[in-house]
Amino acid sequence: MCFGYAYIMDQAKPQGYSFLRELEECSADELSIEVAQPGLDLSLIEDMKKGFLIGALDLGRETAETPEEVRDRLIAATERIPAANIVAAPDCGMKYLPVDLTRAKLSALVEGAAMARSIHT
Repeated sequence: MCFGYAYIMDQAKPQGYSFLRELEECSADELSIEVAQPGLDLSLIEDMKKGFLIGALDLGRETAETPEEVRDRLIAATERIPAANIVAAPDCGMKYLPVDLTRAKLSALVEGAAMARSIHT
């Protein structure tokens, strides 16, 4: 689910999904949600039985996250749902970023996810 491509759109967007809890009943096993860019309140997913692709990269930001920032976003999600139900992902719109920035952000995603995994294994 996407709030719009942050890199090319106005940043004035909703801070959450008004219908997220209703998706608990859909047949999808996993949901992809933007977390970083909208500053999503993760209490919205608490106790949901789905898997979540957690958007841990703010693609409206013109600098790469640090691995520690990514780790912290993923660890925050584990306070709401089991770590086994989390897949690290970018927010929507990576195709609009310059290649060097994309690589730096993805590198932080890989390193940050590994750091988060090491805490929960």
